[in-house]
Amino acid sequence: MTEQKRAKNVALVGAVVHVAFLGLVVGISHLTEATSTVPLVVFLGGGLPLWLMIAVRFYCRQLAKQEEHELAELAASQVRTTTIFEGGSDIEGRPAARRLAAFDRWGTPIFTVLWAAYHLVLGLIVLGWLGKQPLVEPKNGQQAAMFVLLAGFAGFLLSRYATGMSARATWRTLRPGGSYLLMSALLLGGQTVSFVLAGWEQLRLPDLLVSYAAVLVQLVLAAELIVNLLLDLYRPRVPGQEDHLSYDSRLLALLAEPQRVGYSIAETLNYQFGFEVSKTWFYRLVATAFGPLLLAGGVALVGMSALVYVPAGHEAVVMRWGQVDKARATLGPGLRTKLPWPFETVRLFDVAGVTEVLLGVRAAGEKNLDGEPPPDAEEPLQAGQHRVKLWQKSHGVDGRQERDFLVPLRRRRTGAKESQGTEPVTMAVAKIVVSVRYRIKDVYQFGFETVDGHALLESLANREVLRFCSTTPFFDDQINDRQGVGGLDATADELRRRIQRAVDARALGAEIVGVGFPAIHPPESTAQSYEAVLGAESKAQAALHEARGRWRSARPTCWGNCPRARTPGRSRPSSPNSWPWWIRTS
Repeated sequence: MTEQKRAKNVALVGAVVHVAFLGLVVGISHLTEATSTVPLVVFLGGGLPLWLMIAVRFYCRQLAKQEEHELAELAASQVRTTTIFEGGSDIEGRPAARRLAAFDRWGTPIFTVLWAAYHLVLGLIVLGWLGKQPLVEPKNGQQAAMFVLLAGFAGFLLSRYATGMSARATWRTLRPGGSYLLMSALLLGGQTVSFVLAGWEQLRLPDLLVSYAAVLVQLVLAAELIVNLLLDLYRPRVPGQEDHLSYDSRLLALLAEPQRVGYSIAETLNYQFGFEVSKTWFYRLVATAFGPLLLAGGVALVGMSALVYVPAGHEAVVMRWGQVDKARATLGPGLRTKLPWPFETVRLFDVAGVTEVLLGVRAAGEKNLDGEPPPDAEEPLQAGQHRVKLWQKSHGVDGRQERDFLVPLRRRRTGAKESQGTEPVTMAVAKIVVSVRYRIKDVYQFGFETVDGHALLESLANREVLRFCSTTPFFDDQINDRQGVGGLDATADELRRRIQRAVDARALGAEIVGVGFPAIHPPESTAQSYEAVLGAESKAQAALHEARGRWRSARPTCWGNCPRARTPGRSRPSSPNSWPWWIRTS
């Protein structure tokens, strides 16, 4: 009876502590206006009915023990005033024992269902509420952190006391309350850290993380309670075996009593191998040194996170608590030091290397302007082979198919004087691949003032290429006269200047190193027409060169037979256009 009464008093103290926690957190919410206070109020409110449930169960067991003790005294004194006390092991004549059995049979599952519904429903409501809340900075965090820390420390001591008592089978019912109180103390400790960081570094994220942690624990606890209840319905009851309460969370118990993990592992190994593995010298050595080894490994990992190796041609930006200080210098190549994780982290940038962006190539599955899907990928080449790319066959760049562009065409001028007015513009479909090469110039602008600097630069360059292609005739005289790519130097320089202006306007912090054209050719369906035009131009050039050759061979004869050409003081004409009309028409 004394043991049950002592456990009942501990449960009542736990209920009072949770009420005090609720009042403290409500007061803190008015002082700091922190987001984490609402989830903590909901979570701490779930501890009050748990402790009351434990206290009621211990009170019922106290009455049952008292009744059993009185029946034992009556049996010892052989006082039998009525037959109601016949058969001391039968609970039909023992109202306290019958009340305890009914409480365990019906009260435990009903409380488990209600308690799980409380955590599930309120957890989902708070989760939806958190999704609509802005990220605010707690006020007066340093003043409130002291009260929250003291409350959490008191809850931690009481939880350890209750967990220690639950090691005995008589007080096993205290374990769910002690585990829940320990989780409450940990959440209060997390809120203390968030308040300190908010007052020290003006960070808002830790308070939001504590809020989501409290909601996550509630949802996981609700799911575990439902599973425990379903398993208890089908678990066989063996006389004399200790019953597991369905509202006793195994996960929280594991957190409160981590030493039981080693005991469970030892029992599993003994069962699997068939002998007492846990009593061997090796297992005892590992069990003894596991804690120090784990601690030393953790310290080594934290210490290694304080060292940073920056490769050559790279710069490292140090971020403290996820925030960047632009006034702080970047780390150059070599072995550097910083604060260990999670206080400081680094982000590397390749400032010496050149990154290439290919424009005019489409992703897999993207269709052309005519709606046709891209052809199948080309077969890989064997060693020593090379692929000849012709206009009549589809090919790509770096394994990606080329896009179609609408470009204006301008006819070749045949006259000596350009025609006045605006020439009619004819649009044509062409495949143009543009290679844009850039280098990072400012790591802060490129890496932190934009979400994705590479994607933004690709978008800006693609916009400038589309504008340039839609307004500038690509297949012009200078391109055709210089065999295509060789005449694109001026075009590439102009396009590079346009892209650089667009990048500088957005303060992207990148330098456009160069622009090239890996491929410019007509579509496969019009290749024969283009080749026919080029063939005609080649024949015209050949006829022109042949005519010039005949003229050069006939020029000395014509000059020698000309009487006026031998007149002293007359200069020799340098070209047929400067000859007299009677020579040009002869």
